[in-house]
Amino acid sequence: MRVSLEEARRVVEAFERSGQTRGQFAATRAISIHTLDGYRVRLKRAAARNGAAANDAAAKVNQSRAKARPHFVEVSAATGAVSAPEAAITIRLGAVEVLLRPGFDAGTLRQVLDLLEAR
Repeated sequence: MRVSLEEARRVVEAFERSGQTRGQFAATRAISIHTLDGYRVRLKRAAARNGAAANDAAAKVNQSRAKARPHFVEVSAATGAVSAPEAAITIRLGAVEVLLRPGFDAGTLRQVLDLLEAR
């Protein structure tokens, strides 16, 4: 079943805001990755046909992607992980970088992440 260009636009914009992979997003919407990719292609072709007006719409999609919040995931050390003094974990969120050295304070990290999430 072919959906309208406007419905395809809504789905693609939701995908761009979601921060999910194509596969994750498609699964939550009960559509195939192929269908999602088809919607994206249709929008690009419409943009090419409609010129500046469509370019404005594409710019909105790109802006919404830029405003998407990072998604935090839980991580844990694997068994047998290296515990050398120089071992560290680096978390990069856009231009922000947080370096975690062994023995870091989880409470301080939570405060930093809360501040970053509020931005």
